[in-house]
Amino acid sequence: MVLAQINLPDPRLRSIIILIALVTIVIFSTSPLRFGAMNDVGIIWYNTVVLIVVILGIPLRVLLPVFIVDPVACIVGMLMRSRRWYRNKTVFGTFAAIITSYFCLYYVKEKHHRMLLTFIIPITEGIMDKNDNIGISLVVLSYYWVAQMYKWPIDFYLKCID
Repeated sequence: MVLAQINLPDPRLRSIIILIALVTIVIFSTSPLRFGAMNDVGIIWYNTVVLIVVILGIPLRVLLPVFIVDPVACIVGMLMRSRRWYRNKTVFGTFAAIITSYFCLYYVKEKHHRMLLTFIIPITEGIMDKNDNIGISLVVLSYYWVAQMYKWPIDFYLKCID
């Protein structure tokens, strides 16, 4: 959540984020930790995406769905029992992902785009299993690039954070 508050980091903070992402990738590529296995695809992809976004100077808030949707879906899916719709994905976890996606996409100002992405992200999270971080990242980064190309309105200002 800290990364979501930053958006466009200053050069010093940018260097720190890059260093943390690189160290995390190296650590999880070489040894297991208490909360992640060695070569944990989800953790490695997550940090790789953050690294790429920071290096390219893309606003970090584009990745808000990556930072929040997957953990919320996981927590709700584990705490509230419901039917599974795909492998270990539950209806309640996916419903939580839909609601969370909508709010995480506050910066998408075209309402029909926001609604479409609100459903694409949880489906992507559900079907991509351990690669869900890269899947969600591809969805939001693709939208960001297309929005830039076609000049669709995007506004990263969030009054309660800035």
